[in-house]
Parts: sequence; C-alpha cells; structure tokens
Amino acid sequence: MALLAFLGLVASALCYLSWNASLKRLGIIKASAYIYAIPVVGVLIATIWLGENLSAQMILGGALVLLGLFLSQK
Repeated sequence: MALLAFLGLVASALCYLSWNASLKRLGIIKASAYIYAIPVVGVLIATIWLGENLSAQMILGGALVLLGLFLSQK
C-alpha cells in the first residue's frame, strides 16, 4: 500500500512539477520533443539499476532517438 501511495503521490507530483518547469524554461515546442527521450532514459535506468542487458537494437534505437532530438532542436 505504501508503494502505491508513493507512486500516486510522490512520483506523479515530481513528474508534474518537472514537466511544468521544463515547459516554462524551454517552451512547449522544445519541451514536447523530449517526450521521445523517455524510452531511452527508461533503458538506461533499467541497465544501471536493474542490471538489464543492452542489445544492439536498443543501442541503435537510442542513438536514432537522440539524433532525432538533436536535429529537431536546431
């Protein structure tokens, strides 16, 4: 029950506050492009904290996402 409360209150509130701060700092156009970085961050966290294995497809996909973000911000 405590984990559910943490996810519902703390994690959701932190995400909401950080998203609003990024909108204020970057603007809606630039901030919305970073939604595509969520899977890359998820893979990195799973690799570091959970010890998941990286595959060549994950690395290639992450590189393509980051390249797309780089190109969209120019």
